[in-house]
Amino acid sequence: MRCAIVGFVLLVAPGYFAPDAAQAQAPIELKQADQLRIEQGPAGPIRYLDGNVWIVQDTLSITGDHAVYDETAGTILFTGNVHFQEPTRQFWANQAIYYERDGRATGDGNVRIEQDSIEIYCDRAIYHEERREVNLVGRVRLHSLRENAFMTGNLGTYNRETERGAMTQDPRLVRYFGENDSMVVDGRVIEYYFKSQQAVVTDSVHLRRNDFDAWGQKLVYKDEGEWAQLTGSPILKRSRDVMQADTVEAFFAEERIDRVLLMGRAQATAPVDSLLPEPVNRATGRRMELTFKGSGIDSLYIQGNAASLYYVREEEGSKGANLVSGDRIKLWMQNGRVRWISVEGGTEGTYYPWQLEKLISAGEQSPGTAPRPVRVEN
Repeated sequence: MRCAIVGFVLLVAPGYFAPDAAQAQAPIELKQADQLRIEQGPAGPIRYLDGNVWIVQDTLSITGDHAVYDETAGTILFTGNVHFQEPTRQFWANQAIYYERDGRATGDGNVRIEQDSIEIYCDRAIYHEERREVNLVGRVRLHSLRENAFMTGNLGTYNRETERGAMTQDPRLVRYFGENDSMVVDGRVIEYYFKSQQAVVTDSVHLRRNDFDAWGQKLVYKDEGEWAQLTGSPILKRSRDVMQADTVEAFFAEERIDRVLLMGRAQATAPVDSLLPEPVNRATGRRMELTFKGSGIDSLYIQGNAASLYYVREEEGSKGANLVSGDRIKLWMQNGRVRWISVEGGTEGTYYPWQLEKLISAGEQSPGTAPRPVRVEN
């Protein structure tokens, strides 16, 4: 027989989903259940609620198929289609336990949480109301509808006040910018601040975006300006171009990498022939800025101990190689070949006819040590 029980007070003071201290002290009321029975347990009464259970507390509404309230232990166990609902957030699970005394709550089985513009899925959630933080376990997925960004892993947390999500076990961050433009980041620890749209990834970082790959030990990424900074022996690769330095900053535009800054022990290499690994054009310096156009490097600006080795190739064949150094070097590229070069301050240059190119490949990579069949100085 179905019965509706209205106004029955369970006399608990929940902290889960409670927005302030005043609500935390308000009683929970049983609005409805098909059946209610009370049994005397070893330490005190236990209330069993079955069928269409509905409990409310101020703006909080909890529904489920069954509920068990252990007054002595201070716990309420909800099972079957459990749903917590408030105006700004909702929580679903196969089973949930509320711990009256310390304000914790756990959800198990097909957990889903919706709050603000965030959707969270996992196998188990432990919610700490006093910190506004939820611990997430098993097949975790955080989805920001606002940024169309996903965090996945097997162990994580989400803090509502700071809008910070973090993954510490098998983490991955995926950010979709457009139909054919996405970014995937792996690492040991991934943090994403949904409010500021900023990601911080530490240890064994690997970033992939279309034809661009990057590795390092720490990544900071900001959606504003589509800016990424890598430290910890970072290496960047786009097609067959390779860049590395102490600190690397990359800027993206229109689904592609647009500009790269290399700071501290900077080096960039690019194969002369798109079909062969050797030889490679090489540039080094203390600071380097590269711009990209189409599928290759468009220009390089090198500052501080600047040096460049570039091979001259024409349609009729090899023309040799140039090795130059100075305080500042500017190179303009076209189809992977140097079309124009400007060197300023302490300029030195060495030209190698094609017959002597093998002297460079033997390990002579700087103007200070390479043989100089032809020498030009300013």
